[in-house]
Order: sequence, then C-alpha cells, then structure tokens
Amino acid sequence: MIIAMKERCLIIPKELLFYIFISIPFYSSSFVDRFAYLDNFFKGWKLISLMCIIVCILHFNISNVTFLIIVSELYLVVVTILRNADLKRALGTVFPIISMLLVYELGKNNFRVFIQSQYIIFSVLIYCNFLCEVAFPRGMFISPLTHYWQNWILGYYNNHSVYYIPAICIALLYGKIKKNNTLVFVLIMVIAISAIIVKSGGVLAALLAMGVYWGVLRKKRFLGFFFSWGCGLAFFLIIVVMRTRVVVDFLTNIFEQSIGKGRSFIARYKLWGVAIEHIMDKPFVGHGIEGQIARLREYGWGLHAHNLILELLHQGGIIYFALFLIVLFICGKKCSLCSNRFVSSVVSCGCFGWVIATLVEPFYNALLMPILLLAYYSEEISEAVDDEPLVCSNNEFKRMKEKAI
Repeated sequence: MIIAMKERCLIIPKELLFYIFISIPFYSSSFVDRFAYLDNFFKGWKLISLMCIIVCILHFNISNVTFLIIVSELYLVVVTILRNADLKRALGTVFPIISMLLVYELGKNNFRVFIQSQYIIFSVLIYCNFLCEVAFPRGMFISPLTHYWQNWILGYYNNHSVYYIPAICIALLYGKIKKNNTLVFVLIMVIAISAIIVKSGGVLAALLAMGVYWGVLRKKRFLGFFFSWGCGLAFFLIIVVMRTRVVVDFLTNIFEQSIGKGRSFIARYKLWGVAIEHIMDKPFVGHGIEGQIARLREYGWGLHAHNLILELLHQGGIIYFALFLIVLFICGKKCSLCSNRFVSSVVSCGCFGWVIATLVEPFYNALLMPILLLAYYSEEISEAVDDEPLVCSNNEFKRMKEKAI
C-alpha cells in the first residue's frame, strides 16, 4: 500500500507538469510578440507542444465538437487563401485554437489534474499582470500599430477578458475539487481590482455580468447555456441589425453613468454599420482573416468589427457562422443534461460573461473556445469533481442509485 501511494505521488506531478508544459505557449499575449527572441522561443515551444499533443491524441478519440471546430477553422484558412488575405495571421489565429482544444481533449483523461494545471497557469499570469499594473499604472509598452499605452503582461487592457473569463471558470472548478474557495476568492478579487485599475469598460461589464449571473440567474435552471448565448443573439438583432435607437440611447447612458464609456459605445455603434456594409459584399463565404492595415483601411479606426457575430460573418460569412451555431447547439444540448449541477452553472456563467464581452469585442480565441468543451464534457467533469446535483430529478436519482449499487 505504501509503495502504491509513493508511485501515485510520482505519477501525478509528472502528469501535472506535462499539462502545464503543453499549455503555457498558447497563453502568450502581445507582450511576448514585443520581444523577437521571446516570440521565436514561444513559436518553437508551440510546435513542440503540438507534436506532443498529436502523439498523445492518436490514442484517444476527440469529440464531435472539437472535430467540427477544426473543420470550421480550416475552412477559414481556405477562405483566407482564396481571398488573398493575411495567411500568416490566419494560421497564427487558427493554430492556437485547434491546439488548445486538443489540449483539453487530453485533459479529459484526468480532469482533476488538468483543471489544477490550468488554474496554476492562469493564477501566475494574472498575479504577475496585477503587480505590473500596480507598478506601471499607465501601461508597460506602446502598441506599434495603434500607439496605445495600456498594455501589460496580458496584452492590451480591453483584451484582458480573454484571460479573466476562463480563469474564473477554472478557478471555481478548482475550488470545488479542493473543497476550499479561499484561493478562488482571492484570484477573483485580484481580477476585479485589475479591471478597476485599468478602467476597461468591456472587462468590467463582463465581470459584472458574471457576478449577476452567479448571484441571481444561476438559481434558475432554464437560464443556462442557451440563455447566455441567446442574449448575444438578441443584442445582435436589436442593436446591430435593427439598430433600435431607444435601446442604443439607454445603453449609452448606462455606460456613461457607470464607467464613463458612453462615447466609446457610440463609436462602436457607428462601426457596426460599416461592418454590415462590408459583410453584405461577401455574405456567404466572407473576406477571410485580413491584416490589421487592411482592416484599418476598411473600418477607419477599428482593427475588427467590435462584435463577435459581425466578426464571424466578416471573416467566414454565413457558412462559418452557421458552423459556430451548430457547435453551440451540440454543446448546449450536452450541458443541459446536467443543468442542475455546479459545473453547468460555472460554464453558463462563463458563457454569459463571454457573450457580454463579445457584444463590443470579437473575442474568439484559444483561451475562450475551450469553455465550449467544458460545456460538452460537463457531465464527465461533474463526476471528476464529485459534483452532486443541486436538486435531484427522478432520472438522476435512479442513476445515482444504480451507481451506488
């Protein structure tokens, strides 16, 4: 028995270190891009990680969702080539998304250790970023293209949501595993203080939305995964497509009164009109992933459409957006099977924050996409973290009784 325990103690750290090793390079931000030698180092690390992932994943089956996302991302690369757009940027976007999804597919073999590995990475990055914000409140470096100062270890301040949202989801799951929420509370408080220090309206809105969902909405079982993404679609139809002025004025006042970002919201509202015009030029196939200079030429001041749905339609057209909707439907259907579980609440909360953030920013990257896999594997994660139903239905009670027998 003692020998078995010693062997187990040796196995778990190795597995933990392996997950950390193959994941870290895909957490890199524009801070890494600023240093040529560091950027090249991380590119090499990504290739090594991908080779490790491929070798390991050959022994396992990937989910339908991961396969569908890989197909959609490769489709986007093809469109980029056909449109003679920025292939280098396309590969730099698609490659990390596919790699990180495969990392999570490997993680399903031991979700407890895998969640711990991701928690460690997120915590180190967020704490280091927080210290840098305190030391350099105006920013650490200037963006070469936009000339903005507000950049830290996690990159440009409006993009910090892509780290904070999945970090909170992973932290909540880690707290469930350890049966201790102290570290989770500390991490979330640091995230909140960081968002206040940099004064990012989008980040604050996303965090506030997650707080409201966790405190109020998660208690209602029907306000789950589909509700979160339905809010994004409703906003898109009312504000972006129908351009309802009454709602726009209402939201402008909210942004202005709460965080002083009313003018910023109006600027995005005007940009959405420009984005729709460009989408209508190539509605079915899209423009592919274009370079930043090309986007500035098209959109004036914006490097993107400042809305997830508009950006998906701009890049890959209706076909690409339809594939994304299919992915959401599959993940939501799986997540709804355990809608009264803690894991389902965590995923739905993360999606709600993600949706709110993407109303004004097109966040769709390697750190956020795995949240969809958490939804797809929510039942397996529930078993891994010893997550009991909040309210047992008859079917769930029968399954629990069968397991006990």
